[in-house]
Parts: sequence; C-alpha cells; structure tokens
Amino acid sequence: KLRACYYMHSAKQAGLDGADAAKKAIAKQTPMPKACQVAKFDRAYWLKDKKFAKAFAGAKEASKALDEKLNAGKPVNAEESKPILEAFDKALAIDAANPLPHYAKARLLVAGGRLDQAKQEIESALATSPDWGIAHGMMCNIYLRRKMNLSVAYKACKKATQYGPDVAWHFYLLGQVARRRSKYKETYEAFKMAVQLDPDKYKESLKKDLEYFGKMAQQIGN
Repeated sequence: KLRACYYMHSAKQAGLDGADAAKKAIAKQTPMPKACQVAKFDRAYWLKDKKFAKAFAGAKEASKALDEKLNAGKPVNAEESKPILEAFDKALAIDAANPLPHYAKARLLVAGGRLDQAKQEIESALATSPDWGIAHGMMCNIYLRRKMNLSVAYKACKKATQYGPDVAWHFYLLGQVARRRSKYKETYEAFKMAVQLDPDKYKESLKKDLEYFGKMAQQIGN
C-alpha cells in the first residue's frame, strides 16, 4: 500500500501515467507525501520483492569484508568500496525507491570521507522512509563530521531518538551535538541514556563526560 501510494503520488507530481513513469519520477527523488507515511519503519516490507531481496543480500554479503572496519569507525578507501557500491546499485536498479541500499551506500561513503554523496543517499532513503530512525541518525552523523549546521544536525538526532528510541548510538550522537551547542544538561542526559542502552560500548568511554557534564548541569543548568 505504501509503495502504491508513493508510485501514484510520484507519477502525479511528474505529470506522468503508469508504473514505469512512476518509477522514473521516483528516480528523481520525489518526496514522500504525508498521506503515504507509516508509523514505523518496516524492513521486511522493503524485502518482499524476491528479485530485489536476492540482489540486496548479495551486496550485503560482499560488504561483510569491510564490516570490521565499518563497525570500528575506520576509514575505507575508494578501491575497497567500489565493487560493493556497484553491487548496491544493482539492487537499486530493481527498486530505486528502496531505502535499504541507499543507507548501506551512505555507510560506506561516510567511511570513505565522501560526505556529500553520503548525504544524498540518506536523503533518498528518507524520501520513502521518513520514519527510519537509523537513517536520521546517519544524517546527524554526516552533519557532525562536516562540522557545520548544528541546528540541522540536532533536528536529525532528535528524529533519530524519536523513531529509534532503543538505539544507543542515536543518544550518543545527540550528546555530541548538544556538547557542541554547550547544552550541558542535555549532553549529560543523552550520554546517560546511551550508557543505559549499551553499557558495554559506552560506559567506560563516556565515564568522564558524564561526570563533567553532570557537574556542569548542576552548577549552571542547561
């Protein structure tokens, strides 16, 4: 239903008729209308198409070689990522509106320092899935890395925590943005939530930050 709504809306926006025309309109990244939006991101929905699911699974399998680097936040060079990006592009050739390959590509592009391209991929993902918390989190991450427009980064982080309230990384990012905005209480509360959700990852690394921003919040508020 969501896809049908989006197809019809995209075709109408482009003044076109038919499914093929709608797909062309989607390729131009026509924004998702509010009438088509759903309450929660449904990954299974986007994997229903068997042909797409097979292509996407193949690309994910190819990307496993870089998972260790990506999970550790290490840089990935263009030569390493090129064949994997091309594999995700094959999946997008089957379904250009599908947000999953766009997010996967953005993750690789961020690791390669290609932030503008990564931002475009996340915008494409959010065009069809505006309720996907992890995509909003990645957008916040991109703006943080670009070291610009903290107000936009903050909005993205807030949406990430709204749609993905059980993801520690979202609150870690929110804390980083709040820190740069000198919002002491909000920094403390965000970091505290990150630790609660994933103590193994954040308890030790954020220990000193929690002590500092907790004291600052008590002394001078937010």
